[in-house]
Amino acid sequence: MELLPTTIAGSIAECLLLPIAPNPTTAIAFTEKSPLNPMTVYLSQLSPSSRRTMQGALETIAKIVSGGEFDAISFPWAELRYQHTQAIYAQLSERYAFSNANKMMAALSRVLEESWKLGLMSTEDYHRAIAIERKTGQRLLKGRALSIGEV
Repeated sequence: MELLPTTIAGSIAECLLLPIAPNPTTAIAFTEKSPLNPMTVYLSQLSPSSRRTMQGALETIAKIVSGGEFDAISFPWAELRYQHTQAIYAQLSERYAFSNANKMMAALSRVLEESWKLGLMSTEDYHRAIAIERKTGQRLLKGRALSIGEV
């Protein structure tokens, strides 16, 4: 099994090793545009505008995790496990507003669901990978507090 070092860094993981197994079942899914690619199956269910948005989110995730080695089409989504999705969410939460990080994770969860439906991922691995506690919050307002005399 080849190990791909990724660039996920931060409070959870300095370096995450993502196993990329040469699995005959998943090899076609990640080397060609085919019906077995969970990302294309997921995106095909969306409207054109949603498709662009979610594909952009998946591109961002693929580039962060692989250090630019994979794009969203060629990324081995079905190989992600709990520790990977937790590290991905931690990284997204540091870089983006919670609403954007949660949107990206929703796209990832749906791709993992399609991986499971296509038989590329076990039920147990799928449920563990999507067991992510999403954060909510508000952005702090920019600027400074005004005194009553300034209002």
